[in-house]
Amino acid sequence: MSILAETVRSRREHIEPVAEFMREADVKEIYLASKKTPHDALVEGFNDSLYCWTILLDKEPIGIFGLSSVSILGNAGTPWLLGTDGMLKVRRQFVKESGSHVDFMNTVYPHLLNFVHAGNAASIRWLKSLNFTIHDPVPAGPFEAPFHKFERFADV
Repeated sequence: MSILAETVRSRREHIEPVAEFMREADVKEIYLASKKTPHDALVEGFNDSLYCWTILLDKEPIGIFGLSSVSILGNAGTPWLLGTDGMLKVRRQFVKESGSHVDFMNTVYPHLLNFVHAGNAASIRWLKSLNFTIHDPVPAGPFEAPFHKFERFADV
């Protein structure tokens, strides 16, 4: 029997369980990019996103992802995802289903872009599988840590 997760519209009460058990690579990335806590980063993402979804496993939040606007005048959006180690239990399902979410995001914004810490190998592999272009790392954030810009354009 396989373990299946479900994706639902995010609610504020989903934030704390994901923040408390966030995977170490995401905690590190948040801190290096902004000196924020996992909780603060999730609250900001939740508040700033046009769309925000939670991945539930046995009705427990294991990840939250969303899409926010780069600017109100542009055609670019910022996709983001923060999760717990519980995501590993549904890795195949998540990888398979995440493509349709990214495709939807590309219908909202023809240009998707964000940054990923150069040490976050699992996220970089996943982004490549979704046809994001991964650029060379550049120093970013308060510590000038190496971050890759990643982006994807809708088929025009």
